[in-house]
Amino acid sequence: MILSALDSCALAPDKDNAFQRGIATLGWLNPPRLFRRTIDEITASGRTDIFSSPDVAEELARIVALVEWRTAWFDRTTMVMVDYRRAVEPNIRYKMERTIDNPFVPNPRGGVDYDIDALCKDEVVAKAVSAASFATNERLEAYRPILVAYASFSPLIANDLRPRWDVDVSAPIAE
Repeated sequence: MILSALDSCALAPDKDNAFQRGIATLGWLNPPRLFRRTIDEITASGRTDIFSSPDVAEELARIVALVEWRTAWFDRTTMVMVDYRRAVEPNIRYKMERTIDNPFVPNPRGGVDYDIDALCKDEVVAKAVSAASFATNERLEAYRPILVAYASFSPLIANDLRPRWDVDVSAPIAE
């Protein structure tokens, strides 16, 4: 949306909030996270035998390796994004007394003042927004296999826990 506004050098009034949010969050990425305490304890103690199926332990090891491999690229991508933001930020000003609706940030603050004419005439800005958009999309696609692995792991572990330990992970937790 930002890039099309820059290409046309126009922004519909009803797109202002989305444009501000896009500028304010340009290059934001969340790395894949894996909280490994339990995994590390199981592995360190050699107790992978708590799983009756070797497929569970193998899939868990595959997920850990996948997350670590994808996370290794996160810092490099973040550093590149800083350069893209540096190209855009001289052309904007944050107004902390305003807010922009942002579903990812509780109590968001900081509207963005911008001049669409000045932004669209600056070729470096359009290239930076384009590059940041590409890198963000590339990272999302790189992380998609992790989401697929997480989703497929839940039923795998549920099927392992149910018969062996009489644990039904789909049952509501008693209060």
